[in-house]
Amino acid sequence: MTKPQFTKEQLQDKMKEQSWVLIIILTVVGLCMIAYSGIALYSALTMNNADAMGPVESYGFSSMFERVFNGLFNAAVLFVAADIFRKIKNSGTPFMQNVIKHLYIISALLMTSAILSPVLAIAVTVVAKGSVQHRILFSGMSFGVVLSLVVLSLARIFRYGTMLQQESDETL
Repeated sequence: MTKPQFTKEQLQDKMKEQSWVLIIILTVVGLCMIAYSGIALYSALTMNNADAMGPVESYGFSSMFERVFNGLFNAAVLFVAADIFRKIKNSGTPFMQNVIKHLYIISALLMTSAILSPVLAIAVTVVAKGSVQHRILFSGMSFGVVLSLVVLSLARIFRYGTMLQQESDETL
């Protein structure tokens, strides 16, 4: 049994159709991350001194800060990813310079979040409490760094694919 052969135009149309779903999902989840960050920030700011041993203290002030910080960075990553699929929807191909640039941006956001989140959490704890009582979670930090490097690798692969796509388009 032979596999169906698609023309380049048919593949591009399929890519455009399927991109809508991912654009919607990534945008909605990104908005949810912003809402989550807003709720975490609101709950941290509305705690008064009488409730000092309430939720902020049980989770830790630096933990609350990390949730807000990470939520905003994750939302940014999701919005950039949604923009990648918008560009694919408009052009019909993922092999473009804009997509590569967006993958580099995602990699930089992930690396920045992985490194800055624990550092800033410690700084916030020092400012708020005058001492360091925070553990850096290297497993979470290392996951962010590894994920950033994987996205960076994908950007390099897409760069090669873009060169092949240009070469193929020029020979036709």
